[in-house]
Amino acid sequence: MRWSKVSLAIAVLVGFMAGSLLGGLWQGSASGQTQPDTDSQRHITVTGHGEVQAQPDMATVIVGVETEAPTAQEALERNNEQMNNLLAALRDLGIADEDLQTRGFNIHPRFDDQPGGENEIVGYVVRNTVAVTVRDLSQLGIVLDTAVAEGANIVHGINFSIADTSELRQQALERAFEDARTKAEQLAQVANVQLQQILVINEGGGVAPPRPFAGGQAVESEVPVEPGQQAVTATVQVVFAIE
Repeated sequence: MRWSKVSLAIAVLVGFMAGSLLGGLWQGSASGQTQPDTDSQRHITVTGHGEVQAQPDMATVIVGVETEAPTAQEALERNNEQMNNLLAALRDLGIADEDLQTRGFNIHPRFDDQPGGENEIVGYVVRNTVAVTVRDLSQLGIVLDTAVAEGANIVHGINFSIADTSELRQQALERAFEDARTKAEQLAQVANVQLQQILVINEGGGVAPPRPFAGGQAVESEVPVEPGQQAVTATVQVVFAIE
């Protein structure tokens, strides 16, 4: 009876250990074979950069009207009239409704700021601004001229951009990867090792602000406009196995 109890205890212990081992193997296979184990492999990590230059093909500009009058109602009426004329003129130039977006509207009092004044309200100011997207840069100078002619006394924040950067982005990624591979090959040669398969690739990037470019859309009777050059960039980090 004594040996039977010992045998039973040993059998239970062995079974427990076997179950734990199998459970660990299952968890390992379920959680993780999609990520390469770079800790256990010799490797080189490099970062590559790629850039493609292109001329912007669209722009966004903020235009608006600021009016002042003795009463808030009068200032608002004047502003509404000028703003409606401005928006109608922009639509007549072919600006679509979806390319017009209100960016700000406020009414605030103006106080007497004379030395020794009693800080009394002497009038009210109404300010209304709209973002205008111009998809044909050859029309940008005309849009600016028209806005001012129709009463816009606020014009600022011209922002150039590229409507579709997908192809440029692809080119930038290709250049970034080639840059990374070149760096890895140079490091491998210096270290006297051989590059093997790629273990990990991570990527990033974006669109940089326009740079000055001689060749803008300037027309004699319009506001001179220089769209510049815009850079689409990409960055890749590549991990190569080595031997």
